[in-house]
Amino acid sequence: MPAYRIQSLFIATIAICSLVNSAGAGGIEAVKGKRYALSKQHGPWMIMVATISEPTEGMKVEGKTPEIAADELVFELRQVGIPAYSFSRDEATGQIQTQDRRGRETNKKYKLDKEICVVAGNYEDIEPSTKSGKTAQETLLYVKKLKPACLTEGGIYRETPGQPGPLSGAFLTVNPMLTPEEVQARKRNPELLQINAGMEFSLFDNKGDFSLVIATFKGKSVTKQGDKDLESAFSKLTGQASVDVAYWDAWKTCNALRARGVEAWVFHDRYQSYVTVGSFTQERDPRAFEFAKAFGAKYSNNPATGQQNLIAEQQTIQDQNGNPKMILFDPEPHMMRVPKYR
Repeated sequence: MPAYRIQSLFIATIAICSLVNSAGAGGIEAVKGKRYALSKQHGPWMIMVATISEPTEGMKVEGKTPEIAADELVFELRQVGIPAYSFSRDEATGQIQTQDRRGRETNKKYKLDKEICVVAGNYEDIEPSTKSGKTAQETLLYVKKLKPACLTEGGIYRETPGQPGPLSGAFLTVNPMLTPEEVQARKRNPELLQINAGMEFSLFDNKGDFSLVIATFKGKSVTKQGDKDLESAFSKLTGQASVDVAYWDAWKTCNALRARGVEAWVFHDRYQSYVTVGSFTQERDPRAFEFAKAFGAKYSNNPATGQQNLIAEQQTIQDQNGNPKMILFDPEPHMMRVPKYR
């Protein structure tokens, strides 16, 4: 009998049997004994498959640990082509505000035991009207009906009303490793997808979590003040052409850097374009500091005054007419999160 308990909205005690190693379906890696840990790179929407926790002192028996049980469940999900992962929620205590039978507010203490959670899928959203959301909803229904051998064969799981299977309590949730701000930042933006569609070296294709912005190209803009007519102001601008110039300059700069052997990327939004370098898993990656040092502005002595001036790094490209054009890199490069809209 196992030394853990499994929960999927409901709680049941399950026995774990051995699994046979095999390759996963649909190109999903499935290696027996390998731990597939959840990270911020996954999601942002996922399926909470089950949580496995230590039993109370009086229920402890010999058997596999929650960690091993979770690994086996992850392995079996991957065998059928579902990317699954595990992560640990440590024991925690706190207070929650609630009401008694008479409607009086009161604070109650709660305790969360250490749990190993099994999650699955990597979905951009959960709206059935989108391709990703439809896949998420269909996969959830499939998972609910699964009866993995590791949870049923040789176990004492009993079918109960409202819980026909060990995973019938699975539900959709956000990646628990992400903050609300990070989830919001990774929401699909159809307009940005369209602007960047089919572009070579698009930042959308960057596999990292962060990239370093070294050059910013802005389209022209105007601001209305009081009752002044904007007609004359707009006539002085090239309108969409100014944004197109920014797009072109960013793309040409990216290509010039690639020709120098630099891992450069380009990203466009409605008003400006960016050139970034590098692919990083953390915001304070030491390699990013090296890039920032190389492309950031540097102090140089002015022979005429004897003073030090901050001089931006430069790159020569060709403009839309084939003429040489000098591009200035941003004085202070900064990190940006790689968009994960695909």
